[in-house]
Amino acid sequence: MVFHFLHEWELVTPNYWVVNIVGKGYALPFLEFPPPISPGPSICSEDHLLLLRQEVQVLLSKGTVELVPEQERGQGCYLRYFLIPKKDGQLRPILDLRILNWFPKQEKFKMLTLALVLLALNKEDWMVSGDLQDAYFHIPILKSHRRYQTFRNNLLELRAIPLAVKAFLPSLRGQSVQVLTVNTTTMWYINKQGGVDSYLLFREALRLWSWAQDHQICLVANHLAGVLNVLADSLSRHFSADHEWRLHPDLVLHIFRVWGFPRIDEFATRDNMHCPSFCSLQYPVQGALGDTFQMSWCGQLLYAFPPYP
Repeated sequence: MVFHFLHEWELVTPNYWVVNIVGKGYALPFLEFPPPISPGPSICSEDHLLLLRQEVQVLLSKGTVELVPEQERGQGCYLRYFLIPKKDGQLRPILDLRILNWFPKQEKFKMLTLALVLLALNKEDWMVSGDLQDAYFHIPILKSHRRYQTFRNNLLELRAIPLAVKAFLPSLRGQSVQVLTVNTTTMWYINKQGGVDSYLLFREALRLWSWAQDHQICLVANHLAGVLNVLADSLSRHFSADHEWRLHPDLVLHIFRVWGFPRIDEFATRDNMHCPSFCSLQYPVQGALGDTFQMSWCGQLLYAFPPYP
């Protein structure tokens, strides 16, 4: 990264803004800091999942990403990380920043033209064209702002399994339970009762097995190919549209004047939101900050008008 050459940058430019970014990192220009965001896990094929893991290892080896410190985990913005096809048929990893783009101020950008470059040249100047591989990896993000560009890997999948097992606890006590999962990493961490690749996954697996032993339950995990997981996938994507109700705006304004003006509408869509930002039960939808029940509700004023059951 360019900060390894900070001294050389200080020699070639007196511009404090440039030198400060090279040395400390780029501060994201927020108008207001985003609330904690934690979207639901992405659904992808086993091939895509393997490619994503390989890409994460490459990014770690390059120093482009880093593990979130233990004391900061669960804070900040956890964004979706997925693959899209390129023109040559290969796949490109994408960090979904659409939610984050609601919060920075919109700076005007003007591309340098050839005419402007020529005006800056003197007689006998030389020009060099350079092409940096992964050029956007060379500028670091300010350390205190890195929490707003975070992604997680397998933790949510493993956390979902205890919730499913606990729902059937009365009839499962003293039984052997087969867990079907589309995530092979989750399968191995359950069957091996832990692992060494991820401390967070190890901790979740240990917590699951401790609970299972307390209730005399033996767990066996097997992999379920995504193409066979038709029923569960279909049910998880089905959502009734009979929730497009909201209080009258005049009444809501009166409530806000009494209790304060919240920034986030917890159960809304773009059509019925009463606040500048909203979360949705249908996430991902355009403009939503995240899944209503995946967001942190602590420490902030929120507006909630749940749909009718």
